[in-house]
Amino acid sequence: MSAEEKAKYETEQREAAIAKREKEIFQRELKAETKGMLSKANLPTSFTEFIIGADTESTQKNVDALKDAFDKAVQKQVEARLKGKTPKTGSGSGSSSESLE
Repeated sequence: MSAEEKAKYETEQREAAIAKREKEIFQRELKAETKGMLSKANLPTSFTEFIIGADTESTQKNVDALKDAFDKAVQKQVEARLKGKTPKTGSGSGSSSESLE
């Protein structure tokens, strides 16, 4: 390998290492932003790994879609629990708590 080829190889290696570090930094920043988006939407930050996208815009779309689906699921469960039997009320013909004089 000539000196020129060696220099070119080393330059390519350095550029690849820099690109890798930049990608890692971007991913950490995006992960932090995603957690912030989830917190702002009142969603658990444990969803971060599931909804993180390629960039901020796609991640925000994922958060919005998750928020919509999550709210609908919660609302459905709340309505299902409230559908139960209504409590029976007294008929009014029983003993009264008022004392007679």
